[in-house]
Amino acid sequence: MTEFYVDPTAITRFATATGNDGLAGDADRGVTYHSTYCTIPSDATGVVFQNFSGIAAECRAGVDEALTHLRTLLRTSSTELAATAAYYRDTDTVTAAQLDGTY
Repeated sequence: MTEFYVDPTAITRFATATGNDGLAGDADRGVTYHSTYCTIPSDATGVVFQNFSGIAAECRAGVDEALTHLRTLLRTSSTELAATAAYYRDTDTVTAAQLDGTY
């Protein structure tokens, strides 16, 4: 069996990459962009818009929901990764290895 090793600094970097300054921030900007630019104006007229606007609204709502969910997952992951890094930074290696070994 290999020796137990954790790099808390690497976990912290990954937490930062998934947090508000990284991917979660990108998802947040994606929600804003999508809400701003992927909406058919209410004053749009014509047969094409009449047939298309309902479908487009449903698709837009689905994408908004998915982006919002992604943002939540990334923020939550970032928080948990930061807590994990702190745990490994603050806990002695033997105790951390024993806990990891139980799962």
